[in-house]
Formats: sequence, C-alpha cells, structure tokens
Amino acid sequence: MHYDIVLIFGQSNAVGARSDPHLLGKHPGDAHILYAYLTYYEGLTLIRPGQTHEGTDAARNSHGWKTLGPIYGHEEGGWAESGGNNDWSWHGENTWGWSVEIPFARRYNEEIGPLAAIKVAIGGTCLAHNKREWSAHPTPGFLYRAARDFTLERLAELKAQGHTYRIVSFIWYQGESDNTEQQPGDRLNQLARLIDTLQDDLGQRFPTVLVRTREREHVREADLALAASRPDVIWVDSDDLELWSDNLHVKGEGLLTLGHRIYDAWKTQFYRPGK
Repeated sequence: MHYDIVLIFGQSNAVGARSDPHLLGKHPGDAHILYAYLTYYEGLTLIRPGQTHEGTDAARNSHGWKTLGPIYGHEEGGWAESGGNNDWSWHGENTWGWSVEIPFARRYNEEIGPLAAIKVAIGGTCLAHNKREWSAHPTPGFLYRAARDFTLERLAELKAQGHTYRIVSFIWYQGESDNTEQQPGDRLNQLARLIDTLQDDLGQRFPTVLVRTREREHVREADLALAASRPDVIWVDSDDLELWSDNLHVKGEGLLTLGHRIYDAWKTQFYRPGK
C-alpha cells in the first residue's frame, strides 16, 4: 500500500495541552490512518542535558505505528495516565494528547487517500540555536536529532512492510518558548535551516505549513517573512482561537478548528490531484 505522510513537530500546543478526547468523537476512518508519536522526554535518552525524568513514558512514545487517536485516555478529575509530572497536566475533566494532526488526518483520509501521521512534539522547547533543542544548524540539537531519527525509523518500518510513501506536508507549531532576546533574523535563519536540513536528512522535498503563534513578536515576524520568501512555505493564523486560563494553550475546540484550517490552506496551496 502507498501512504502519504504528514509530519507534525513543535511544542506543547502541538502535543495538545488540555485537549479533551471526548471532543473528537469516534470516527470510522481512524482505524485506517497510521499514527506514530513521540511527545515527552523519554527515560534517560531524550532529555535536556543535565536533566533527568522520573516518570513513565510508556504512553508518550508509540514505539512504532499505531492507528489514529488521542494519545491519552480520559480521567475524570485526575492526572493524565502517563503520570502527570507537569503542573499543567492536571485539568479536572480534561487531559491532553491530541492536536491538529487528528482533524488534518481525518480530512486527508476522507478526501484524498491513505495517510500516516508522525508527530514529535515536546512542551517548552525552543528553536534558538543556543538552546540546542530544535535547532538544526550549526550542530543539530538533541530534539531535532530525536525527531529525525524517530521519523526515519517509522519510514523504514513502512518500507520493510512492503509499503511505499511520500511526505506531503510538514506542520511546524512552535515558538512560544523562543528567547525574547532573539532577533527575527535569527529565528528566520534557524527555521529555514530546520526545514532544509530535515528535507535533506529525509531525502525528500515537501511543503511546510507554519502555525503563527500568539507569543513572541519576533517569532511571528520571522515566520511570516519566511513564508513570504519561499513558495514551499505558508502560514496559518491562530490568533482567534480560545485559550485556557494560562493564556498560552489552545482549547480543544480551537485545535479542531486549527487542524481544519491547516488542511484547507495546505490543500489550496499545494495539493495537485494525480501528482
């Protein structure tokens, strides 16, 4: 079978902070959509230098391909089932673990064909090169390397199973944690390097959709400037989406809206039937 691939990389809104699984509802197409995810620091192998992580990561790494659905279950008034080590993972009736990939994937599968989604998203992470997390240049950061390697492993699994694939979109949803002292030119350069390096490492060329975040004016300026300078990059807005009381994380209803918005923008700009 042939699968088109969508990549979703970013930080906590890409993870899906406080996204209630009940909002999704059951969908018959989910069983036909492949899904792989890596959404937290894993044991002692995916951590910031100098940090350790005590909690379990079993629910935060798909360890291969699964079918589409929220990463975490729903617990009334409790911690997320992974252990809830982040203070914002305690939400009363809401937990977290899905974002824009689910509405995007459902629409794609319904309107175009078989899709596989790969998500690597870690809360509170940064693109700035001095943090050595998402940056791909001059030395790839630990998180970029983890995302690259995780993606290559999943693609190799598809090939070993006799499937073919092509990457059709890269969704980048990050920026809230970038340095306030960073200049727009720094962000633009790092983001361009990330896109180009990822394409080189994966051996394919594919379009990018940037989600413009509300935080960090230099981030917003850089993302718009990059989209204006490259025909293979577009951006979508998130300013109108309702936030939780932390004024940072988008509510589940907004993530559903945003996923459809990303899909519509991608399809309008980049989809050409038969190609």
